[in-house]
Amino acid sequence: MPADTLTQEALTQDTLHPQAVRFTGWLDTISASSPTVLLTADSGESVLARLGVGIDPEQLRAIWSHRVLITGMAHYRPSGAIQQIVVDGLHRADPKDELFSCLPLPASACQPAAALPSQAPSAAE
Repeated sequence: MPADTLTQEALTQDTLHPQAVRFTGWLDTISASSPTVLLTADSGESVLARLGVGIDPEQLRAIWSHRVLITGMAHYRPSGAIQQIVVDGLHRADPKDELFSCLPLPASACQPAAALPSQAPSAAE
């Protein structure tokens, strides 16, 4: 089997499945030529968001450069970084929405506390 095929298969297997997310960030860029927006996270990272059916880009003018909460499906790269979020809901963020201001992690990155390695007690204890 050619090396390119093996690499492609490995990337396909390593790519995480899409998952439902909520994310609060700054509505930074609204595209005039495609149904996409760029959101800026508090960390400064940009997140591409594709607007779903029923979200009119014209209505986004009123909340451009404000904090917004989006809900949708996050699609990830093999590295675990967000490739894009397909948005099914978007509105101006309320103070309670700040809970979702960190970039969403893939579900596989979250481990229950029992799965984390335990720390050895220090000599002072």
